Amino acid sequence: MKGHTILYIEDDPDLATMLPMYLRAKGYNVLVAMTGTDGLRVARAEAPDLILLDVMLPDIDGHQVFRQLKDDPDTRGILVMFLTQRGARDDIIAGLVGGADDYVAKPFDIEELELRMRAVLRRVSLPPFVEPSETLVLAVSCEPGERIHIRAEGPRRFRTTTKNPLVLDPAMFSNEASQAGTVAGWRAHAKDIGRHLFQIFFEDHPRVLGSYNRLLGMGHNHDLHLSFEAGRDFLRVPLEFLFEGMGASGDYLALKHPLTRYVRGVYSAHSPLSGSFLNALWRRKELFRVLLVASDTTPPLPGADIEIAELHTTLQRLLADIGVPTQLTVLHSEETTYDRLVKELESGYHLIHYAGHGCYDAQMPEESSLLVWEQPHRAGNVKRLTVSEIAILLQNGPTRLVYLSCCEGATDVEQPVEDDLLGLADGIIQAGVPAVISFRWPMSDHGAQRFALSFYESFFQQGSLGRAVLNARREVAAESRSDRTWLSPILIMQD
Repeated sequence: MKGHTILYIEDDPDLATMLPMYLRAKGYNVLVAMTGTDGLRVARAEAPDLILLDVMLPDIDGHQVFRQLKDDPDTRGILVMFLTQRGARDDIIAGLVGGADDYVAKPFDIEELELRMRAVLRRVSLPPFVEPSETLVLAVSCEPGERIHIRAEGPRRFRTTTKNPLVLDPAMFSNEASQAGTVAGWRAHAKDIGRHLFQIFFEDHPRVLGSYNRLLGMGHNHDLHLSFEAGRDFLRVPLEFLFEGMGASGDYLALKHPLTRYVRGVYSAHSPLSGSFLNALWRRKELFRVLLVASDTTPPLPGADIEIAELHTTLQRLLADIGVPTQLTVLHSEETTYDRLVKELESGYHLIHYAGHGCYDAQMPEESSLLVWEQPHRAGNVKRLTVSEIAILLQNGPTRLVYLSCCEGATDVEQPVEDDLLGLADGIIQAGVPAVISFRWPMSDHGAQRFALSFYESFFQQGSLGRAVLNARREVAAESRSDRTWLSPILIMQD
């Protein structure tokens, strides 16, 4: 425990002298405050590892100090141990229910107190995420007219190539997937597309199917991740529809395994957002910078602000739980103007979540854009922040993940809705951002919010983007397979 900084908030001058002397002799750095107000000031300025907080203070009591600590993003992650009078049952219960990490009754045994401190500090002596073991990956590199290259990575490694070339028309499958999202019987249509794709990729190429089954046999020890590597035109081929099985049996591969895309020919200076990256920030005590943006332009998209408000609350809780220091910036539609969004993107964020309209320009993809208001409070004209502008703003920046969310209101946008966010995702990947989550079709407001919340809950528990998308798919599909949200997501990872 040597080197940990302890803040002792105590108004008894004898205790405020004796305990720090003992703890300093044990190798702790000890700060002392004699009032609650002074304690809050020191906590904000010095960010101690642990606060020993007396309940009875001369100005504001310990419970008020504790609430203010937990309400402040800069101090809510600090560990707190209450010091209460022996038998003060109500104080003990109130502290623990409120989220205190431990309590010690006065008068206390000084050695016992130090042992209790060690136990509390040990909880944060390890990084928030367990470093993952090797991931079992089946990487399929595909280009129409060429043989498929297969690569297994992780505990099992091998390479092989199919005998025959891949026979597939990307434009045809793109059109079919777009149409599937607009018809009442979209589930049957999507399943038919998925079976056709499974036949083309797996059944027509025994080495692909054999490699898949070979790695699947190791699934009881390792999660199998599927990665499809191809050119940028392949983003619209609905590989997430891949369906193994006949009749009523079988299921989508995207509901069985993490399924990701890799766009060939793109260089990224960073790795995607991961538990390992957050562990590195935690060790260096650097801020994890998050930007949440709602943009309810025209036609009206009220679900965007609801989604961002819910995410704000959820991410505050999740990030406090894992103990990663965070700067969380939120732009609601009232604040999201062209100039404000440009300014925020210039400042650099590790995670950007955008909920709102996008517009895809098929003739000039670099002019695809996010739609935002010209002035605050939804005033002025709607302006376009183009992909080419976004690329300049994000290039060489710290961004590890951009999440593009689009709700049902976007179905009225003049451009083909199925292209909007995929076109934007392509542009952002081309700018060197290592991971993008986008959606093939617009989602219901409920589906968009449910998927996003489930995704972040899973990610901040396990630290894996692929696993988080899989878990969110499963959760939304389990609630209702009639909601297109579970089949719509695409995860691009330049890992």
